[in-house]
Amino acid sequence: MTTQVYRHRIRLITDQMIERAISVGIEQDKIGWLKTLYSYDGTDAFIKEYLQWNDDRLLNEVLHHHPGSAIKDLFDRLKERRLFKCILDVDQNDFPDPSIRNFVFCRLKGFL
Repeated sequence: MTTQVYRHRIRLITDQMIERAISVGIEQDKIGWLKTLYSYDGTDAFIKEYLQWNDDRLLNEVLHHHPGSAIKDLFDRLKERRLFKCILDVDQNDFPDPSIRNFVFCRLKGFL
């Protein structure tokens, strides 16, 4: 089940797109409530607020209240099933040389 569900290539791509959308929404679009939602501070108030959110609420909030944003573009792609393509599928252990591993997994991260 792990391979067929959790490591299914489409699941991995959609998870990556959601993760990237949230990062872009925080770093590029500067959406304050999104940064607050994903910045754990250890308080009970944070946990209470975090538990009020689900995928549907997040999607609706972004799609309806952030026109023209990069996060909306990524969520539109998800909604319309215009998914990213996997162009490289490797494991860190495939690169024994640390400098090559660093290049592939750190320097290229901005392009992925």
